[in-house]
Order: sequence, then C-alpha cells, then structure tokens
Amino acid sequence: MEPNQAFADASHFAQKAYTGEHQRISREYKEKIMVKRNELAALGAIRSSVTVVETARMNGERITALLQAKVGFLLEGCELYEVQLDEQVKTETVKEIMSHREDMLDSSVREYGSDRVRRITWE
Repeated sequence: MEPNQAFADASHFAQKAYTGEHQRISREYKEKIMVKRNELAALGAIRSSVTVVETARMNGERITALLQAKVGFLLEGCELYEVQLDEQVKTETVKEIMSHREDMLDSSVREYGSDRVRRITWE
C-alpha cells in the first residue's frame, strides 16, 4: 500500500473510532458536571466561584480524555495500516491534535459564555 494511502486509511479509521468515543466521553462529563452542580446547589454554593472552578476543571479533564483518545486511535490506525511513524507523520499528527485542542478550547469558552448557571451567578 502507498504510504500516503496508508496514512489516509489510518486517519479515517481513527476518525470513525473517535466519533463514538467522543460521544461517550462527552456524555460522561456532562453527567459529572450536572452531579457536581446539584451537590453545590444543595450546599447553597451554586452561585459561587466554586461552580466556575469545578466546571472548568471537569471540562479540562474532558478535553484531556478526548485528546488522549484521538491520539490513541491515530496510533492504532497507524499500526493497523502499517504506517511508518516518520517525521512527516509525526508532524501531521501533532498539527491535527493541536488544531483539535484549539477547537475544543474555543468551544468550551463559547459554552461558558452561554452557561445558564454562570449568567444567573454573575449577571
């Protein structure tokens, strides 16, 4: 198999595998955030900075878990399609992961801006 085709196939495999894992991880962390917010509400602390800090911490954990999953699936795809991990593959992989990281951080900031609890708390 041609190296470029092998890398394209590995990337396609990784994207398909990542899609399901992304949904699972996102759902898991959404539930964790809801549980934590319910706990804070029961303590009367939902309108405190603790809510912001805990939400940011859990979103950071979510982003880390998603990035680790993406890297893992890319490596698995490379192994499956026998892609040599040369400098070009490494560079492309790092670029893809960093771009994905930036997208997730931007999305997290947008979500924070539209967060109902934050608006109630700080506005």
